[in-house]
Amino acid sequence: MKSLIINIRRTALIFASLLGATAGAYASEPADTVASIDNPSRITITDDGTTTTVHVSGEENNPDYNFLYSVCADTSSVSNLSISLPIIGEKLSAPASRSVTFLSDIHVGIISPYDSPAQLRTSWEGGVSNLVGMRYSFGRGTALGFGVGIAGRELNFRRGREAFVENDRLIIAPAPAGAVDARTHLSVSSFQIPVYFRQRIYRSLAFRLSAVLNYNFTVRGESKYTLDGIEYTRKLKGLHQRLITPDFVFTIGSLDFGGLYVRWSPVSLFKSAYGPEIHTLSFGLSISF
Repeated sequence: MKSLIINIRRTALIFASLLGATAGAYASEPADTVASIDNPSRITITDDGTTTTVHVSGEENNPDYNFLYSVCADTSSVSNLSISLPIIGEKLSAPASRSVTFLSDIHVGIISPYDSPAQLRTSWEGGVSNLVGMRYSFGRGTALGFGVGIAGRELNFRRGREAFVENDRLIIAPAPAGAVDARTHLSVSSFQIPVYFRQRIYRSLAFRLSAVLNYNFTVRGESKYTLDGIEYTRKLKGLHQRLITPDFVFTIGSLDFGGLYVRWSPVSLFKSAYGPEIHTLSFGLSISF
């Protein structure tokens, strides 16, 4: 196929520059039209967003001459991603940059029970919510991401309580009369899948909103007390925890040093038929969020 050659003199030189600039923004098949136009009387260029059309009327020795040429955009190309967020107030039309993240959101904190049995006291948690993940960064400090991680929680019950399993249900009850140093705890291990939105506010100051899906693959515990000088220990196994529970996390701080987080766990670890209703709020420190 022949190459498109448009040789336009005088005023047509301006048209050739415009056409060259326009052609770079479109993808099209090589054209087979050859036109040599001397001293055109009129040049009209129109662009409707998908097609650029050039119309030449009249030339030096032929006032009735007409030349029409169109360049179509490649409709198979992918347009830039555009997102509008109320916090930012403007559309983000720049393409997203993608990056792989490792060892992100290393956190440790204290667990405060609410709407839970009075026997449950302040406990602790820790983990790496994002061992490996993917982050999509946009303009104006905005990022969306997800990952996989692992976390653990230690749920402690007040002194003077023992725990045992009866008819597949975890029971928390007062220790036997005369027992001393009675203590009970549960250990929860979970895989986590966080999905988050992060927004930089000013310089390195940023916040992050996360929805976390916990897969609670192990819940074990231990109950101890001493009676008449003899220490009794009961291992708590075979507990029927909910395998899937959600968390919602808000983190604010410096992207360079870390921040503070609040975690809300609205769904109980156990169904009512298998254990006490446990709902918690957590407060702690997150590094590299």
